[in-house]
Amino acid sequence: MPHDGCLVQDTGVHATRIAALVWGRDDDTAGLAFKQQDIDKIVEAADHRTPFANMLPLKKDSFQALLCLTVSDLNKELLLKSDGLVPLLVDSLLLDPDHPRRAQGDFDAVAPPVQRVRRSSLRFQSCRGARS
Repeated sequence: MPHDGCLVQDTGVHATRIAALVWGRDDDTAGLAFKQQDIDKIVEAADHRTPFANMLPLKKDSFQALLCLTVSDLNKELLLKSDGLVPLLVDSLLLDPDHPRRAQGDFDAVAPPVQRVRRSSLRFQSCRGARS
């Protein structure tokens, strides 16, 4: 079956998100043990300013995969080590008037739930940093 060459990219983005949704909360490694490179790719795929952003429109549940990863202590440690996480969390508050996601037609409807998820993630970050 012919395709436009984006099948691997699109499938990979969805597979990482699904893996985080299914196994992201687990502290046991019986289902799937994430590695740092896995977490880094999940964070990269969530970034609004990468080519992935054009493939996946912003939706109310767009960042549930990252939120699932904050439940597991093992995955929290990996998230904290990801260089792109803090800039992503701040950018995901969607406060920049020139943010690329503002061009999306239903931005006003999907932005508030996404902002709530990001504020929750930022609280996790600040609490975690205070304990260190």
